[in-house]
Amino acid sequence: MQSSPEIFAAVLNEHGQTPLKPVTLPPLQPGDARVRLLACGVCSGEAMDWYVKKKSSAILGHELVAQVLEVASPCKLKIGDHIFPHHHAPCGECEFCRKNLESNCLVWKSSHLIPGGYAEEFIVPAHQVKKDTLVLPKNLSVEAATFIEPVACCVRALEKAQVMQGDRVLILGLGIMGLLNVLVFSKKTKCPILATDFLELRRKKAQDLGAFKTLDPKQEGWQDEIKKIWNGNFADVVVVCPSSGKAILQGLSVLAPGGRLILFAPPPPDEVVNVNFNELFFKEISITSAYSAGPKNCLEALSLILSESKTFESLVSHVWPLEKLGEALKAIRDQEENVFKIIVKPSKKQGASS
Repeated sequence: MQSSPEIFAAVLNEHGQTPLKPVTLPPLQPGDARVRLLACGVCSGEAMDWYVKKKSSAILGHELVAQVLEVASPCKLKIGDHIFPHHHAPCGECEFCRKNLESNCLVWKSSHLIPGGYAEEFIVPAHQVKKDTLVLPKNLSVEAATFIEPVACCVRALEKAQVMQGDRVLILGLGIMGLLNVLVFSKKTKCPILATDFLELRRKKAQDLGAFKTLDPKQEGWQDEIKKIWNGNFADVVVVCPSSGKAILQGLSVLAPGGRLILFAPPPPDEVVNVNFNELFFKEISITSAYSAGPKNCLEALSLILSESKTFESLVSHVWPLEKLGEALKAIRDQEENVFKIIVKPSKKQGASS
């Protein structure tokens, strides 16, 4: 077994910057794999200010594709394999896992990559290797493979939505995760998908991905327009993608009786959302959330990506070196219109700061 190498990793600070710093990997334990980062998608959740403060000094990165460099027996992986390693993996046996609530499994919460995905190399612990690591076909591009984790989250949202034939679906907010929800819901159901966003370029992209019509929520009367489109009806399912209490209230305002609201992102922890529960009661509205993804969601995501790889590749708007991660987070935070999906890759340049 090789000696533990020193590598560079992007360490998040309280200002949202991610300077590259040297990190020494620990020795492998039985079942572990040491891998080289091929590419990592930049998660929009990592650009939220309140989340940054919560995760200061961490090495994040979880929308991953990597190549195996070294394994410690016994390990199902082989040197040279291209893999998707989930940053968390459940036990598969506890009460939460049996209820398909893997992200509440205590083992899921405590598991992690070492030191994290935004690193030139990292260790996939034996537990993750066994429970939620996928070996990828070599003909799948690294760009398409970076979508496995975020698409798995959308698959979970679809599962939570309990969509029925004929349901009217509204995706509220068309950042990259909103766009991926449009794609997943349109490919996995036969339901009409309506979508909203402030930015015209995002609305056009949503229609390319399967939305039959899009609306600008800045325009007066956009809620009334929904009823015109759906012959006097509101949505049966609304997926709220922005981290915003205002967006949650907008979603509730356009739900039909018996509708389901899916929270795809949480509002900031100190934001109180004043909801009229009297109205929700009489309309029999349901509110649920879709947080992260489990192993079966990742498998389903990979299957969809393999059938639509060119579509997913077309959503990559920027490919930047790892040292520009801080700039990527800023571009997402500023909602730059030409930004869809940013992925980062290691470069030969080391020790630079973003």
